[in-house]
Amino acid sequence: MDASFIGAMMDHIMEGMMIPKLQIERAVGPILSMFLEDVLTETLRDDPLLSGRLTMICPEFPFKKDGNRQSTNVDWLMYNPDRRQLVFLELKTSDSSVDLEQSAIYHAKQAAVRHAGGSLLIDDLRELREASGEHGKYSFILDTKVAPKAAAIAACRDAVILYLAPRSAEQKLRGHADKLLTFSLLSDSIPGPFAEEWNTIRQRLCALDESSKQVRNHQSDRTSRTNPALNFAQRVDLGSVIELCRNRGDAVVVGFTGGTPALGRHCLRSLQNRLFKWDHAEGGTGTKDSANWIRGSVFLKILGELTEQN
Repeated sequence: MDASFIGAMMDHIMEGMMIPKLQIERAVGPILSMFLEDVLTETLRDDPLLSGRLTMICPEFPFKKDGNRQSTNVDWLMYNPDRRQLVFLELKTSDSSVDLEQSAIYHAKQAAVRHAGGSLLIDDLRELREASGEHGKYSFILDTKVAPKAAAIAACRDAVILYLAPRSAEQKLRGHADKLLTFSLLSDSIPGPFAEEWNTIRQRLCALDESSKQVRNHQSDRTSRTNPALNFAQRVDLGSVIELCRNRGDAVVVGFTGGTPALGRHCLRSLQNRLFKWDHAEGGTGTKDSANWIRGSVFLKILGELTEQN
């Protein structure tokens, strides 16, 4: 691949953000599939619950609906062998409404895996094959994608729901995913021969984080905010806020009562069990007392000092 060609192709795809009813997920998804294993492994490297070497099982993996032989597809089914954990990965490229039926199916399958193990997904796939006029496609998934990992899938007793979505969709997706990654949170570097191409792709994808219905329609984000009482963008765990600060530096601020002196007095273990508010340093939400907000680079520096002490 050539990085300049990739850049031109991504620019063409990104224009789809401004074309009504054009779903750029269909164009972005196959490109992302080529990089997802390395990208998510690097992005989640320090995550306390999701770190590990992620591998692909199958894109567009069918989940059978309860009570019938119809299905809905998760964008990618992935596997974390270090944690014996399945990952349901869903891609969103706009801040459109949440598909509540789809979300309910993902949570139902997650609960079923935790109760009975991952083998039920394989059983469901066989049942869908028997009912489908395209049984050859289901056989392809079973024979080439699932069979090599069938024992590992069956041994899984955990599944997590992970969304990759624009920053503008964070509030709508809250509660529907175990973890949400915005595009600018994705690692900007990966190992292997296609590192330069990935960096080019990521740069274009970050534009999705700056897009929203309000921006596309030249509306004020403040006038459309559903909860003006909030003065932060999101609450996240320690691993997520570390990645955020690494990727955006002083473009973000982290909320911490008492500011830098208070953070420096905490032990690292206590910080691993709490959620952190964060916001954009420029154009953020609401007003802030500077004594209770820490710049991204400063937050990382203090964490580094706490790590050395421990």
